[in-house]
Amino acid sequence: MRGMRRRAAFALLLLSLCVPAMHVSAEAGGGQAEYTVEYIARDQGAETLLARETYRAPAGRRVNVPHRDFDHCKKEPGQDMTILVAADGKGTKKIYYTRLFYDRVTFQTEGTYIPPLYGWAGQDIRDQIGAVEEPVRQGYIFQGWDQELPEVMPEGETVLKALWEPGESQYTVLRWMENAEDEGYSLLGETEVRTARTGSRVTASREDVERAGEMAD
Repeated sequence: MRGMRRRAAFALLLLSLCVPAMHVSAEAGGGQAEYTVEYIARDQGAETLLARETYRAPAGRRVNVPHRDFDHCKKEPGQDMTILVAADGKGTKKIYYTRLFYDRVTFQTEGTYIPPLYGWAGQDIRDQIGAVEEPVRQGYIFQGWDQELPEVMPEGETVLKALWEPGESQYTVLRWMENAEDEGYSLLGETEVRTARTGSRVTASREDVERAGEMAD
């Protein structure tokens, strides 16, 4: 009987020694730790950080990464949306997006073509703006743009319209005489090149008519 009691007491002692160790292990595995998620847009090999967020979860566990939506971007399919939370809080997960729309500055010139500038809202574009050449329009003098040129990329699409002042344009004067033998016309004398303000309307003067008559004689 005493032997049985001793064996039971020994078993209880072993159990009491094991239980605290199991308890400590459970608490160590269930502590909270931080992890970081970086949301990144990719475009032709270039990467742009959209957001960086820090979250907390039990260390040692694999958890689902929070999904985020961003304007003009779409999350790339087939990505693992989980992360194993490291106890040191240094775990980082990168989620990639494809760019669907570019913030841009476009130019309406009515003259020579200027290609749009593409980028991200808030991006420094002073170098790109500085490289834009003045547009050219036949018969007009460029007076600048309808709004101030931006130094950083605005959000969405910004349209800059060229301002023009009429200059001088050349036009050609031709004098025709109806033929007596047929229904055709013959050119009288040489052509004459003149200039006038662009956009204005010009008409034949009395002198032009008289000179045409003299040439016909």
